[in-house]
Amino acid sequence: GSYAVLSGGLILWGLEALTGDHVLHFAKQGALWVKMQIVHMKDDANRRRAGLKKYEPAESHADDDMFDIMAEYDKRRSVIGAASAKGQGATDSAAHAKEGICRGHAYSVISCKKVSGLRLLQLRNPWGFFEWKGDW
Repeated sequence: GSYAVLSGGLILWGLEALTGDHVLHFAKQGALWVKMQIVHMKDDANRRRAGLKKYEPAESHADDDMFDIMAEYDKRRSVIGAASAKGQGATDSAAHAKEGICRGHAYSVISCKKVSGLRLLQLRNPWGFFEWKGDW
């Protein structure tokens, strides 16, 4: 294997492989963030095959709580990743050009801060281009 074959896939899988540590995933489902865990699937053709399942016992959080959870992990100096949902064709390209967030792409979370009531995430794009075009 090599880094060249790490195209696509789950951030979770990569972080687990690199750190050997326990990993978590929070998926937005409706108005809540649901805690998920990685599940490794036996597949001789693809040893990296993995999926997600809901954490037991079930756990979900509102946006404000989710930010506080991320800020706590940041305070502990945990490795944190974030990803945007996949987009849809031309609409996706227009949105990307406007906001600078790549659809279906993973980012490193560098810092979580609350400033004057605003929740701010500092992200790094591992591609090194496509910069955020919004405020801050």
